[in-house]
Amino acid sequence: MFVYRIGNIIYYKVNVPILKQVLWIVYRMIDLLIIRLFMNCEFPAQSQIGKKLHLPHGAKGIIINPFTKIGDHVTILHQVTFGQSKESRKAPEVCDYAYIGVGAKVLGGI
Repeated sequence: MFVYRIGNIIYYKVNVPILKQVLWIVYRMIDLLIIRLFMNCEFPAQSQIGKKLHLPHGAKGIIINPFTKIGDHVTILHQVTFGQSKESRKAPEVCDYAYIGVGAKVLGGI
């Protein structure tokens, strides 16, 4: 989550274009090497994740769409996918205090 939070700050808060590009390249390299290859998960910096996300089994196999919004105090187990559906073109929005079970596929504008 630390790498995600740093990427999120770079994506939304840094306003100097050259600095933003340099920091974004460094973030993408760390994200690719550590998060995607080693942990086998995707937490894009564009997604909006609330406070105290709980991952009891680690982040193994969790895939999040860049436009997904996740609330505060959410628990996500392993092998969960958040994505857009082809029909609605909307990403899911998960409310506060939600519990997402093992292998759940959350697709579309929920």
